[in-house]
Amino acid sequence: MLRKKSLLALLLSLCMVAAMVPVVVLAAGAGMPQNIRWAESPKSMVQWDAPSGGGQYQYQLQLKLGETIIDGPDLTVLRYHLFNGSLMTEARENYTVEIRARSCIIVGEFPNEYVTNPGEWGDWATLEGSGGGEGPTPPHEHSFGGWKNNETQHWKECSCGEKSEESPHNFGEWELIYYNPTTGKDMCERFCRTCGYQDVDEYREHQHYYGNDWSSNSTKHWKVCFYCKQAPTSVAEHSFSDWSVTKPATTTEEGLRERTCSVCKYTQTETLPVHTHDVHDEAWKYDDTNHWQECSCGEKLNVANHIYGDWKVTKEATETEAGSRERDCTVCEYVQTEAIPAAGTGEPTDSTDPTDSSDSQGQQDPSGDTGSPQTGDSSNMMLWISLMLASCGGVLGMLLYSRKKKEQNI
Repeated sequence: MLRKKSLLALLLSLCMVAAMVPVVVLAAGAGMPQNIRWAESPKSMVQWDAPSGGGQYQYQLQLKLGETIIDGPDLTVLRYHLFNGSLMTEARENYTVEIRARSCIIVGEFPNEYVTNPGEWGDWATLEGSGGGEGPTPPHEHSFGGWKNNETQHWKECSCGEKSEESPHNFGEWELIYYNPTTGKDMCERFCRTCGYQDVDEYREHQHYYGNDWSSNSTKHWKVCFYCKQAPTSVAEHSFSDWSVTKPATTTEEGLRERTCSVCKYTQTETLPVHTHDVHDEAWKYDDTNHWQECSCGEKLNVANHIYGDWKVTKEATETEAGSRERDCTVCEYVQTEAIPAAGTGEPTDSTDPTDSSDSQGQQDPSGDTGSPQTGDSSNMMLWISLMLASCGGVLGMLLYSRKKKEQNI
């Protein structure tokens, strides 16, 4: 029994030793990059596979022409590398690529990753000649182009199909494209403020639009919809300014006047009839000689000499002091005044018009006598003078008639 147990223990020991042998062999080959090869494009890119056994690795690589290092050594955690193509002046099959690896911990993601806890470098793996195999695909970097959209939302999209900034449309206000008189509806459009997507509605309820233009007739003004030409609004009476004469009427030609509505600018025009002079103001205007009335155009009408009434003494003359008298025009309000000299010193003086000595009928006083200074009344004197002239005329006529009769008898 003891012998069997000893054999069993020996067998188990042999199994343990056999199990340890492959581990040692694998450990000897660990850290060497596998399957190094040139990429199809670009020509200066090299690719490789990770060392067997898994884990994370940092790689060091260099490009050699013969024994001369052309590019490198460079460090990377990727499994591809792009050498400086401008340094490769010969066919790439003439160059040697050397790569070695060491275990590490990679923190972060490309291109902002960094390495911690690096191990020892393994042996160089070498690529001589063109090599082969497809190798790993370089990690994809998203590149989002312009906006894409549908009826409800917009987004940006990478060539791989990944979407970014996906959100609903942000529409502006509806704007009228045109009014459809057949349907009585408005065709309108609006645009997304973000991506520019156009949304069109052909059957929106018509919204009247009233511009700045007014419609009018001779008494009223109003506005109509710019598109449907219906639904008048704001109908109101004109608000006219004062009349303005644009062409005055004359005694031979008609004139014109106009006024304008301050709201719609409608202009009303009227014809002014040929002008007929007429008394504009019943009041008489006058100067020292004449009186008259005026037409609205300023023309003088009914011009005539003053017609005076009797003189009235306003101040009696004395032996040493002159007096005064006045008389009124019986038509207008003009008053003629005259000085009365001191007694026995001379003729009265007209202080208003020294040259005017016309009587109440507008005739010159033939005698030049001012009459009695005490009364200022010359009506009796004029009567006697008239009678004397009439008598003389009659006598003269009789004499001429008698003489002519005698001549006929002879």
